Amino acid sequence: MSYEATLPECQQEVYWNVIAQGLVGEKAGSMSASPAFQLALGLAVKSRRGKLGITQETLANDTGLHQRWISNVETGKRNPSYASLRRLAAGLGLSASELLACAEQIEASGARALDAPAIARR
Repeated sequence: MSYEATLPECQQEVYWNVIAQGLVGEKAGSMSASPAFQLALGLAVKSRRGKLGITQETLANDTGLHQRWISNVETGKRNPSYASLRRLAAGLGLSASELLACAEQIEASGARALDAPAIARR
């Protein structure tokens, strides 16, 4: 039986190239707890917040995001949605693309937490 036979007819045309053959009905593999891009984004947020001299609580109040959620982003435990990323970036005085560019620089350099502030100032 092909994977197409397991999909409703209306989805066979839409999802034909997304679903890998033989994987229908199987569970997805586990993902590492904090991929490098999540850690890099967290370092970018934390270093920018430090540069601005604001606390997580202040950032939370300014953005309407929860302080604990911001902490989880900074430690790489959360992967924010686009809407939340925009709010977070605005609270840091950046656009979403500027915040992501900083995170990409950190990820590309393989920077650790101690190196992040120097990269964020570039």
